[in-house]
Amino acid sequence: MTAEPELLQRILDAPDDDAPRLVYADWLIEQNDPRGELIQLQCRHAAEADDGRKRAIKIAENKLMKAHEAGWIAPLRALLPAQVSLERYAFEWARGFIEYARITPACMPVLAELLARAPLLRSLDLRPDVTTMDATRLAFPKLDGCLESPLIERFTTLVVGLPGGGNLVAHEIAAAKPARNVTRLGVMASVWGDQLRFFDVEPERLVLTEVGARALAQSTNLAQVRHLHLDSNRITLDGVREIANGRWQLETLDLGHNALPTEGLADALDGPALAGLRVLRIAGNGLAPAEAARLASAKVLANVRELDLESCALGAPGTEAFCKALALPALRRLRIERNSLGDAGGKAIAGCAGLAALTALEAGHNRMGVKAGTAIATSPHLARLERLLLNEPKWKPEMTALFAGSKTLANTRIYLKGRLVGRL
Repeated sequence: MTAEPELLQRILDAPDDDAPRLVYADWLIEQNDPRGELIQLQCRHAAEADDGRKRAIKIAENKLMKAHEAGWIAPLRALLPAQVSLERYAFEWARGFIEYARITPACMPVLAELLARAPLLRSLDLRPDVTTMDATRLAFPKLDGCLESPLIERFTTLVVGLPGGGNLVAHEIAAAKPARNVTRLGVMASVWGDQLRFFDVEPERLVLTEVGARALAQSTNLAQVRHLHLDSNRITLDGVREIANGRWQLETLDLGHNALPTEGLADALDGPALAGLRVLRIAGNGLAPAEAARLASAKVLANVRELDLESCALGAPGTEAFCKALALPALRRLRIERNSLGDAGGKAIAGCAGLAALTALEAGHNRMGVKAGTAIATSPHLARLERLLLNEPKWKPEMTALFAGSKTLANTRIYLKGRLVGRL
């Protein structure tokens, strides 16, 4: 019979292929090892398209994890510094193997041992050693060269969440040659407001601005990055321009909660590095109606399939301007939650012919009434939706019946208040 090391090597040789994983799963089941069932369940979940069947698989997986996960990850936790609260550490599984680890910079000396015990680990998430901001003054966050380890070459996803590290952290990441295989990069390195009082450092050193954005964008070490997440920093429009003209070719850009101005974003995004952009997230940044209209027809966004405008203070005027100007032929998913659309904004969405190719719409928490709900439920422009998420607490049960009986949304999975609406 094939030995376990050989089965594992086959998985390492073809990490994107389920077949060797499932062969290994069968072997584990023969040994009465529940890891085999985990591999089978997670491979099925990853391949399943139907939400209902995915939920059933997930329930079975959760039961298995509740019974066994603590024992499975105990050898990994045993390697990590005990002086750091264990809640700072986290591991996530994908298709039966640990592929993600959230650790702290203090764990880097044992990275080789972690990789030996979790050889498919490819996503590294670095977080501070402290859990809360209490009365104790916090040290200025630094990476201190921990990304210079050759082992970093093993990772394709790198997340650095060191609030207060500011532009210095961005420069450290940009200078890390072993990061050259990273395709997905996330950097959250800013603090402001009340959090500033915990640091004995000038406030301007505690935020990631256009200076840090320029360092990341111009780094030859990060040229392979395709998915960039810079949520909750203080990047300006100049920083957006640096990103749009960087050495990379981005498919995903997350600029959420950066306090960008309400005007000028569409122009700042117009750069060669974003010509192939597929996903744009600008949630939490206010947009003036005129700017919403410019984004809705921006040529640089012609290939964008997913657009996240949650909490952009659009209101009815911004939504109407966006819908009137909408000319994004590739758009398939729109998130427009928490924008106080009201009935006028909801009706604008329902009447928007530019959304006719949309397959997913998330528009909850928008203070929409019966008029907007009725317009959405009967809109011919939304007939291709596969998924619709709405959450309006004031809607009465009749609205559930209206959506459940909608002929135009007959092929749509509709979620009201987090629950799937049954078809009539």
